[in-house]
Amino acid sequence: MGCFNSSSGEGGANGNRSRSQQRMNPSNHAGRNGNRQFGRQREISNAIERELKEMEERVVSKIISEKSVGSGIKRTSAYETNLVETEFNEVREQFWKTRTQGNPATWGLLKIACETDEETAAAMVKEHGAVLIDGTLRACYGPSGELYCLPIYVINPPEKYGTANVLNVPENVAEEKIKLKLVHMDKTFPIEVSNTTKGSELKGILREKLNNPEGSVRLFSVGQEILDANPLTGYGLSNDFVVISKVMC
Repeated sequence: MGCFNSSSGEGGANGNRSRSQQRMNPSNHAGRNGNRQFGRQREISNAIERELKEMEERVVSKIISEKSVGSGIKRTSAYETNLVETEFNEVREQFWKTRTQGNPATWGLLKIACETDEETAAAMVKEHGAVLIDGTLRACYGPSGELYCLPIYVINPPEKYGTANVLNVPENVAEEKIKLKLVHMDKTFPIEVSNTTKGSELKGILREKLNNPEGSVRLFSVGQEILDANPLTGYGLSNDFVVISKVMC
């Protein structure tokens, strides 16, 4: 509409000629509108792709572009993750629990759609009134026009999980108490635990401190990630060592 308004503002014969030409050639005006609409759609599409890429980069280690998984509205590129299966499932569950913007009913429907077969999912989405932007669950508009984006890791499982690096810890290691500092963002929690405490148990302690029993975190100390199945003694941790947490989402 910008060019049309500019022309109608001209005076005299030039303005009349311009308006007359537009009436005689409506396809010109329609063409410009079409171009603007296409440009806007492309802009939206690029923004969605950037958002999805940002959501996926913490979980997806490799996109297998030449291979797809799923079918119909659940079709996505195949991918791999460096997370072990238990960590992957935690991140996936955490995604759904942290969807606070938009319509809860729509988020609930999308979650069920991701967890059911393609035919049922398609019927549910249609009944709900959601509009799929590219024909898949990756991006859609809800019944009220809100935009919803889903990373591929909540739609389909990976082709390959990471491998847990289970440490070989001697069975005769003497159990003893050690004092550690759990650091999460700007909070520090001094704790005392056994050196045989496993990574999963240490995560549980942190969740309790944060009053977030279902939160997903990763723990690091002395340049190593503390994995769920490994006892602390396998990492050589002793008094006053610092353990850093990172949120998985």
